[in-house]
Amino acid sequence: MASWEMTYDSDEDLLLVTFESFDDTLARTIALNDNITLYTDAFMNAGWGLEIYGYAALLQVNETYLDGLRPLSEADARRVLRVLDTGCLTAFLRVTDPGELLAVLRAPHVTELLAM
Repeated sequence: MASWEMTYDSDEDLLLVTFESFDDTLARTIALNDNITLYTDAFMNAGWGLEIYGYAALLQVNETYLDGLRPLSEADARRVLRVLDTGCLTAFLRVTDPGELLAVLRAPHVTELLAM
């Protein structure tokens, strides 16, 4: 079972989920779009957490674009998409169309997270 920590600030509609303890100086932050930031290791091999502004609002839309990946090289964008498709990250964000950089934000049940 993976360890994780989740905090939600209703005033800011901000969800912060961390799946690994990490040193901020070694983390790489990747803005997936204006609302979603991915925390990963420097080599983009593992996702350490997500920060989602407007979480409740984003749950109301069908899909969200991951436009922040467009400026990345094709290899780096593929690497990020692979990271998003692994482990606990998929409980919160599921890439539905990698070619179009579309994803769906999810609200997982606690039992789903405990099973990971």
